[in-house]
Amino acid sequence: MSSSARSLSPTFASSWKTRPISGRHGTALGSLFHLHEWVYAAHKASIDRKYMFVDDYRRTKPVSCAADFATSLGQKYSDFQLVRGIANASKHFVLHPVPPSRVNPPGMPSHAANTYVSAAKWDSATWDQDVFNDIGEVKLQRSTDDIEFATLAQSVWDMWNQLFAKEGW
Repeated sequence: MSSSARSLSPTFASSWKTRPISGRHGTALGSLFHLHEWVYAAHKASIDRKYMFVDDYRRTKPVSCAADFATSLGQKYSDFQLVRGIANASKHFVLHPVPPSRVNPPGMPSHAANTYVSAAKWDSATWDQDVFNDIGEVKLQRSTDDIEFATLAQSVWDMWNQLFAKEGW
């Protein structure tokens, strides 16, 4: 891993894992997605030689830019592709529909409205001081089941750590 990305990793991990749920989780997911740009810039030659992706015309092609690298990762790791969608939905009102040949995981966001925060619930019958320590969960709304941002973040964080170890970055 490049020295910049390596120094970012411990700080980034401790930040999103220890702070309360808030807009930071959206930022964390965006950072986990955009880490592909840093990694690609630092290891372009080896990535271009090793990584492939299937384009929108169903042709297998070698990676030749950061966007291709993100596509390659998204085709191998569905949680990375979901994080890519969330990162894009957080900065665009509506996402353009993907070509019919592109395969996306179920629940791929189409706009920022696909996310919500579930708040802690108050139960006056069970007065408990710990209720104030309960925080909401930021989730991606899907048709069958919703998924917590923290779960996606952990999955993509693990993906990056596995890739760093496997590739020697």
